[in-house]
Amino acid sequence: MKKQNICIIPLKCSQCGMELQAVEGEQVYYCNNCKTALYLKDGELEVLPVEFALPSIEREKEEYVFFPFWSFLVDIEFFAGLKQERFTQFSLARNKQGVWQYHVAGLWGTDDFGYINRTSNLFMRFCPQYKLSSNFYPMQKCFLSREEAEDLVELIFLSLENETIVSLSKINYKIKILSSKMVGIPFYLDREKDVYRDALGGKTIVPVSLFNK
Repeated sequence: MKKQNICIIPLKCSQCGMELQAVEGEQVYYCNNCKTALYLKDGELEVLPVEFALPSIEREKEEYVFFPFWSFLVDIEFFAGLKQERFTQFSLARNKQGVWQYHVAGLWGTDDFGYINRTSNLFMRFCPQYKLSSNFYPMQKCFLSREEAEDLVELIFLSLENETIVSLSKINYKIKILSSKMVGIPFYLDREKDVYRDALGGKTIVPVSLFNK
């Protein structure tokens, strides 16, 4: 993760009026007073839905670090006469209406696209199921905007599904973002490997070195 210069941005929580402090480049702001998450769009702060995944790998409570992931409910329509079930191997929380849930790691800005793509692909590939909590926990800063994350959904879709469908490039499809929110995914430090692992299945890893770039 690139080092960020500290820059105080004069923002106030739209819910309680408390002043917000943010690092330059940060995309999601958290009010320490009322625990509201806020997103700056077109010069206006809007409330952002935020939930936290409950860890399934037991560690001491203080060992968990919550990483920001943009979570999108996505409608994917296909026009190739193939059953949609062929496109669901890497889909999380698909329902009967054909809605998928895609996750995009928000730890880095688009200058570090390689890290975003790798982490998001790992998380989606192993599809860890998780339960959600509405409790508020401290979360790492998010440097990827919602709009940038939306643009990456299709790339992640193509990257994952291309592993199981040889002729994916010949298939016509349409992707529509239905809704978005921020989900805090719990990670813990694997000191032996010097990486952070997700506390849902332990398959998604983020090298500690990426926080010291």
